[in-house]
Amino acid sequence: MTKGQPLRARFVRKLSVPNAPIRHMDAPRLGRLIALVCAVALVGCSESSVTKGAPECSQLRACGSSAPAPSTEVPPEHRSTAQACGRTPAAAMVFSPYRLTGTPCTGDDPCTTDAGVPGKCLHGACSADECLTDDDCANGGVCVCSSPTGSSAIVNRNSCVPGNCRVDADCGVGGHCAPSAGTCGIAGFFCRTPADTCVDAAKDCGASCLQACHYFPEKNAFACLAPMCGGC
Repeated sequence: MTKGQPLRARFVRKLSVPNAPIRHMDAPRLGRLIALVCAVALVGCSESSVTKGAPECSQLRACGSSAPAPSTEVPPEHRSTAQACGRTPAAAMVFSPYRLTGTPCTGDDPCTTDAGVPGKCLHGACSADECLTDDDCANGGVCVCSSPTGSSAIVNRNSCVPGNCRVDADCGVGGHCAPSAGTCGIAGFFCRTPADTCVDAAKDCGASCLQACHYFPEKNAFACLAPMCGGC
C-alpha cells in the first residue's frame, strides 16, 4: 500500500433491529462499521499538515459538496423509537474483561475494583456500561449499545452520547433523529436539517470522502467526513 493512500470503508445502508420496524437504527452494527472506517482510513500526514500540535488529518473535517442534499432524501439510519440495551458481557471486553458484571450492589464502590476497569452500580448490579436506556444518560443523551462480540475495534460497553434528540418525534413532524459518525463510533444523535449536505452517505459522499455523515455544530448541519489519519 502506498503511503498516504487512504483506504475507505463503505457503510451498509440498510440495518435492522430485532423486533423493530424496518426503519429503526441498529446502533451496535453501525458503531462497528464506523469503527471499521476509522481503523482502515489511514492517511499519511506530512509535517506541513500539522497544526496546533495535531495533524490536520486527525481532525473531524467536512468534505464534499457545500450544496444541500435533495429534500427527498431520507437518512437510511435514524431512531424512530428508543432502543434499550442489554448488559455487556465480560467476554465481549477482550482487552479488559469486566468480571463483576451482574454482581448485586447498592453503590459504586464494590464495582470499581476489577483490574482497574471503571465500573458503576447500574440498576442494582455492577456494570462497565454507562447506561441501559436513554434515561440513564444525563442532559438528554442517548444510550448507544455495545458491540455484541469481541471482534469490534470500539470499546465494548454501552455508552452515553450527546445530541439534540432521542427519537424522530423530537425533530418535529416528518423529522429524523440520525447518528453522527465520530472518530471511533457514533458521536451523537442530531435532528436532520434542510442545510444537511450529507443525508445518505452512499449517495452524497464522493470518492474523496469517507462514507459517513457527521454533524458539525458550527454548521448546524450534517456533512460528509474527510479522510482521517490514525486509528481509534
